[in-house]
Amino acid sequence: MSSTDWENATLHNTYVKARAALLQRRAAEPGFGIQEMKGILEHLYIQEGLDQYGRGRLHDLAIQATIAAHEDLLAEWTARQQP
Repeated sequence: MSSTDWENATLHNTYVKARAALLQRRAAEPGFGIQEMKGILEHLYIQEGLDQYGRGRLHDLAIQATIAAHEDLLAEWTARQQP
């Protein structure tokens, strides 16, 4: 087992869970779309930058994976709207 296995697992698991939660929200809440996703991403970017006291590697990875899931879905939803 590599010393970075836990990091890769954290990134993967958090990404998968965040993406699933977003898709579930979209299915349950038809008004949840691109503009709402952009708003959430704005807050996640701010949260990512607020590390004045050091939150630790685990939390940094979780935020990175959550942002990646949001960015990926936003790109997919935006692409579907293009002619």
